[in-house]
Amino acid sequence: MPIPVLVGSANGHPTLAGKGRLIRTSDLWVMAEDRGRARSMARWYRLGRPLEAETTHS
Repeated sequence: MPIPVLVGSANGHPTLAGKGRLIRTSDLWVMAEDRGRARSMARWYRLGRPLEAETTHS
């Protein structure tokens, strides 16, 4: 059974060093895209712009 997760670039993560590091979260529990937040099994995430939006505006 597929489990939803977030995949993306992490900045300011409490335990993962590096800026813009590609990560995959633990199982996703709540996704509040309109509020810019998501909750995995481990922690809350603040959502930013998708990578495609960042690359098209550079």
